[in-house]
Amino acid sequence: MEELESQALSVLDQAKAMSAIGTNKMYAYAGQFIVDAKRLIAKITDAHKASIDAAHLAHKAAIALRDSHIQPIHAALRIVEPLALAYKQEQDRAAREEAQRVADEQRREREAQAIKDAEALEAMGFDEAANSKLAEATAPQRITPVVSTLPKVAGLSTRKKWVYEIVDPAAVKREFCIPNEKLIHIHVDGEFYKTSKVTPEMVKALEDKIGGIKVMEVETMVGRTK
Repeated sequence: MEELESQALSVLDQAKAMSAIGTNKMYAYAGQFIVDAKRLIAKITDAHKASIDAAHLAHKAAIALRDSHIQPIHAALRIVEPLALAYKQEQDRAAREEAQRVADEQRREREAQAIKDAEALEAMGFDEAANSKLAEATAPQRITPVVSTLPKVAGLSTRKKWVYEIVDPAAVKREFCIPNEKLIHIHVDGEFYKTSKVTPEMVKALEDKIGGIKVMEVETMVGRTK
């Protein structure tokens, strides 16, 4: 392994020392360098394969063992959590209804008292004060938070969030859609696979077919490693 590491570092040093290619001889040297470098990559990959495979297997086995221990607990939570949540929601609903009942009763009492006070003020000739008293009684009151009647359990809480369900994929606005890059790659990579002469018209047709993309041809160096 140390020898392979030394070879890899040597390759990097050689690459840093290489200047721009200006002759066929330099191109041939660079080409052979690329092939040798790719072969060294394959050699290093093969050298590490056994240890990496063993690590993957050990990691997979450890994950499976951990999940086998956790799975019964998740199954238990799937039973108990809905039961506890259903009870909480029912108690919360009852608490809201009771709070609303008390608030309505207090409002009616305020309004009844305000009417009595306004009538008394009006009888004494204080019309403006009577109107103010009625307006004060009917003004919106501060909303009092509903106090939960559930016992406190240390470490337990609930959280509310908004979620969604897509019921008509075709109706989702474009700005909320993610391009399927895997499918686009399959189409672009395979469109001209067996075509020896690709024309600009053919490229334009593919771009129009997919929409929103620019198709171009790139060239890379490939070196056989065996």
